[in-house]
Amino acid sequence: MNRDKLSSLEILKGIQGAHNSPEPAPKRYSALVTSDEIQCPPLNDEVLSKLNENQPLFITRHMDAEHLEKALDGFFHFGTIEGYNPQDNKLGESRFGDFQEGRQRDHYFSETGHFKSFRSNPHVLIEEAYAPDGIAVEYTANDYCSCSIIGEFSHARARQLKSKGNPSIGAYVTYDLAKLKDAINTLMAKRPGLIGHRLVCQCVRYGNKDRNWHAADNFVRADDREDFSRWLSIALVKAPAYAHELEFRLLLLDAASPGGLPSNTAPLFLPDAIIAECIVDFGRFD
Repeated sequence: MNRDKLSSLEILKGIQGAHNSPEPAPKRYSALVTSDEIQCPPLNDEVLSKLNENQPLFITRHMDAEHLEKALDGFFHFGTIEGYNPQDNKLGESRFGDFQEGRQRDHYFSETGHFKSFRSNPHVLIEEAYAPDGIAVEYTANDYCSCSIIGEFSHARARQLKSKGNPSIGAYVTYDLAKLKDAINTLMAKRPGLIGHRLVCQCVRYGNKDRNWHAADNFVRADDREDFSRWLSIALVKAPAYAHELEFRLLLLDAASPGGLPSNTAPLFLPDAIIAECIVDFGRFD
């Protein structure tokens, strides 16, 4: 489909349906994994405008109490989608971060557990594979990402976040979202390295990112999902275990190559007094 011809309804359906799955993926990992980087088409102004519809008035960031003063001075940073994938599992599920961040998998299973041949793309051929736990094709994408919570501060929600794998948080800052977006755009315009980058701000959806398929033992995968849809799923869908977070994301991306931020890119820092002017509430909590 020509991305220039996408209607508002089609784009919104794409966001809402990005997590649709014919069958929930298994909790176990497949025995063999092959990876593909998505090649999302450029996003034009119309698509970017539709992706930025239905915005809340306020968003709230929770943080360690020791970071509050820096936030009040106007410190703001973007991590990366890849970077939010925790490097260890000591705190377990339901912490900030997600083991599925930056990736989405399609799992393929053979009735016999054996694949005579499996071609996931023109460059990858797996032959004579015994894979009783299946073969997975993993898609990856990466963008700058800042994670907040929808709406104004709530003590009850803060306590819930703290109890679900985020024991160190003890402070918050609430921003006027429209003012914050204007401030970030102003700062971006001063950074030569961010020419061509745009903000995409959306609520996270919660559902199944990974999918199951039953395949013949001679299998050539026909790609049934456009990379635009895959990018939406990777960037804006999280597992149902995180639904209590009510997360809102600010994605800072190259409009010519969404999801194409190089792996291991360092966080982006935007410290400026104009960020502080967007703060409408702040405080500490136990």
